[in-house]
Parts: sequence; C-alpha cells; structure tokens
Amino acid sequence: MVETMEIVDLKGVITVTDSDRKGKPLEIGIETDDFQTFVITCRKRGTELFDHIARKVTLHCRLEGKNYYGNPLISILDYSLDE
Repeated sequence: MVETMEIVDLKGVITVTDSDRKGKPLEIGIETDDFQTFVITCRKRGTELFDHIARKVTLHCRLEGKNYYGNPLISILDYSLDE
C-alpha cells in the first residue's frame, strides 16, 4: 500500500460506494484492476466523476488517508476517460 499524501495514478472503473435509501449515489470510488477500492473525496474534480459511474478511467490523485471503514481516500488532481 502507498503512503498517505502520496501522488499516484490509478486505473479502474468508477463505482458507487454508498447510496441513499432511494438508490441515489452519495459516494463514489474507483475499483482498480487488482480489485482495490479507493473512495473519492467530493471536491470539484471528484464530483465531476459522478457523471461517469461504471466508466473506465485513469485518475491522477493524492492519497488523503482512510475513511471510517478503513478504505483509502483519494482527492482527484486530474482524470481521463478510457475507452
């Protein structure tokens, strides 16, 4: 595992990691090709990714620590959509 505040590039699929009772996504993450899940913080670049759920992406991001459940948190510096 990489250390907190490290800048990394991740490739994978945007997934819903938490939703409300009606199924509306509240939190998203990326599931990498090696089946690790990273939760995306909801800052400007992160919120843009709500429009790309289930799409393959490459993220340039910073590790921000872990959430309550122990999943790594990332903030998005830049991203690209993969085909």
